[in-house]
Amino acid sequence: MKPLLAILAALTLTASPALIVPGERIGPARLGSTRDELSPLLQDAHCPIRALFHQGRTVQLFTNCGGAWATPGGTQVGLPLLWAVREFGQPATTARGDAYTWPGGRTARAVWYMYPGIALRAVVPEGEPDSAGVITCITVHRDSSPVLPVLSESCGQ
Repeated sequence: MKPLLAILAALTLTASPALIVPGERIGPARLGSTRDELSPLLQDAHCPIRALFHQGRTVQLFTNCGGAWATPGGTQVGLPLLWAVREFGQPATTARGDAYTWPGGRTARAVWYMYPGIALRAVVPEGEPDSAGVITCITVHRDSSPVLPVLSESCGQ
C-alpha cells in the first residue's frame, strides 16, 4: 500500500500548478513558451513571474514571490538558503551579487547558488556565512541555452 501512496503523492506534486520544476517551469509558466502564451500569466499582479525571451521563446523564468511557488522539496522565496542546500546539495557554482545597506547601517550581500536548471539568489547579512542567507529570487532555465543563466539583481524585472 505504501508504494501506491508514494506514487500518488509524486503524481500530485508533478501535476501541481504551484510547483517550480528546475529546467522546466515556475507554476503554470513553462520554458519554451511564446510571449503570447505567457502573457496572461506574466501579468498576474498577485504573484508575478517574469520571463526572458530569446528568439521568440521563453528561456528563463524568475519569481521573487514566496508562498505561491515552491520546488518539490519545498524550496521557495523567503526560506533560508539552507533549505535549498538540503534539497539540492551544495551548488557546483556560486556568484556574488550586489551589496545592500539596510536601515540602521547594517550591510548585506547577494549570493547566487546555481544548480542544473535553477538558480537561487539569497541576501546574506555581512559577516555571516552564505548559509545564513534568505532566498529572495528563484530563476529556472535550461542548461543547454547559450545565453543563460542571466543573474538579475531585480529578479527579472
